[in-house]
Amino acid sequence: MPKRRIALLPSVNGYGHIRRLISFGHFLKKTSECVFLLPCQMPVHSMISKILSEAGFNSIKICSNYYIEGPFTNLDPHNVCGIDSNLDVIEKFDVIICDTLLLDSGRLDTQKILFAQFLWRDDQYASPLLDGYSNIFGFENFTHKALKKLPNFSFIPLLDYWNLSRFRNNQSSNQIFIANSGAENIVKLLPPKIINQNFQLISGLERFLKFNQKPLAVICRPGLGAIFECLSSGIVPILLDNSTGDLASNFRVCIESNWAVSLLDFIQVSPDNQAAFLYDFYKKITFPKFMQSETFVKEYLGPAIGY
Repeated sequence: MPKRRIALLPSVNGYGHIRRLISFGHFLKKTSECVFLLPCQMPVHSMISKILSEAGFNSIKICSNYYIEGPFTNLDPHNVCGIDSNLDVIEKFDVIICDTLLLDSGRLDTQKILFAQFLWRDDQYASPLLDGYSNIFGFENFTHKALKKLPNFSFIPLLDYWNLSRFRNNQSSNQIFIANSGAENIVKLLPPKIINQNFQLISGLERFLKFNQKPLAVICRPGLGAIFECLSSGIVPILLDNSTGDLASNFRVCIESNWAVSLLDFIQVSPDNQAAFLYDFYKKITFPKFMQSETFVKEYLGPAIGY
């Protein structure tokens, strides 16, 4: 019996969407053929194809005539696909798992799953495209209230994609780092007070933690990938708060839940007192519970697709 074909369709607005689906794909491909569909809004010189190849996944570029990108992506359509239709590629899959993107696949029999954490435009909540998904998953703290009312919506636990919880009880250093971002140049978003302190820029918290002592805090954009990686590993997120839309909502949730420090508050602290300020916050923080990707696939995603 041939393996089922599962397509994984991420937004290309940052690497967090890719990394989330990679973590699911590692377990799904044990019994199924998993291929990534890359939207043609992907920047021409993006590293996403290389990241997928290194993770052991094949990828196919698809045309933006067949999906709707979230409203906060400022990328040009048809960067990497040309204008030709490739709907015939999509219809060859048994299941398509979409991260943020709404796929307009017409009347295809392909089952569609959606991870919906973006705060889309109001008109998208009423989109008939949402009716075409067998399941829409969202995180309870980070999902717009309009999505929660849909009959095909289900809450899922916060996810620790790379099992960073194994670092939670490790001793922290006094160091503060800046998390690099695949969506935009984070250094351009930082105030001069932070830039002048010359905090080290890191790319990939999982890789960093394997070979270095855990930092006390990480300055980052309020994307879910950065937030989840910090909180699951027991690191204080220091969040930029000059964002809009879904990122502004993520920021608000984390501050109100006492999970993170606002960068605007942090820069009011003198450099000599920053470590003490963060240690005091760390003692008061109640880190949320996380589920590993393997458990999520077995208990939530697998049953939804008959895996």
